[in-house]
Amino acid sequence: LVVIAIIGLLAGIVLVSLGTARESARNARIESGLSQLRTQAELFANANGQAYTGFCADGETTKITADLTTQGDAAATCNAIATDYCVEATLAGGGFRCVSDDGQLGTITCAGVATTLCQ
Repeated sequence: LVVIAIIGLLAGIVLVSLGTARESARNARIESGLSQLRTQAELFANANGQAYTGFCADGETTKITADLTTQGDAAATCNAIATDYCVEATLAGGGFRCVSDDGQLGTITCAGVATTLCQ
């Protein structure tokens, strides 16, 4: 019985560690997606006269944003005007990350675009 109790205790510890690792992996995927969106935004602007108008409705952008929503705890949002864009994503387990037209990624302020988290 003592051996069974020890095995049960060790199994519980492993399961808790797996949950933390899974959350960290989801957050890494969210940050990777935001980096992809930063690249996608620059490619979009280069193809559209240096304007971000329509960036959030672009097919590739919507695919990446949908994946961010799947990985995080809430919907990822994209806002763009001619000169600026900002994408916000909620991390698994809380917190958020943003990427904007000035190339920054993190817990940043997005100027020029209506945002919820990145103010």
